[in-house]
Amino acid sequence: MCVISAFCIARADSGDIGVGIQLAHGSKANQIGLGARVQIGFTDELRLEPSFNYYFRQDHVATWDVDINLHYVLDVTDGFSVYPLGGIFVSNWDFDPGSDTRFGANLGAGAEYAITDVVALTGELKYMLTGDYRQLATLVGVTFKF
Repeated sequence: MCVISAFCIARADSGDIGVGIQLAHGSKANQIGLGARVQIGFTDELRLEPSFNYYFRQDHVATWDVDINLHYVLDVTDGFSVYPLGGIFVSNWDFDPGSDTRFGANLGAGAEYAITDVVALTGELKYMLTGDYRQLATLVGVTFKF
C-alpha cells in the first residue's frame, strides 16, 4: 500500500491522476449501483483504472465488484476521447441466503468528454466474463483530474 500510495502521489504531481464517481447498471440481475474509480495515467494514451461498484439489492440479490482495467485512450477531437478497455475483476453476489464470489475478465469500451481541464464526463460499456457468468455493465460518471 505504501508503494502504491507513493506512486499515486508522484503521478498526481504530473497531472495524471483522476478520481470519479459513477452510476452503474448490471444486466444479469437488472441492478442499479454506485461506484468510485481512480485513473492513473502512465502515458498520454495508457492509463490504469481500479474501481469499485456496489449494486443495490434487487430480487433478494446485492452485488459488488472490484475491477482493474487498462485503457488505451484515443483522442478524437479536442476534449473528446474514446478507449478500448480490458482488465480483471472480482465480484461478490449476496443471495438470500448465501453468497458467491467470482473472478473474471472485462472487455469493453468507453468515451470521455472534458468539460474543463479538471472535470470530464465518462460513459462505459464493459462485458464481464467468467466461467458461467456474463454481464454487461453500463456506467456513466464524472471524473475530476489533478
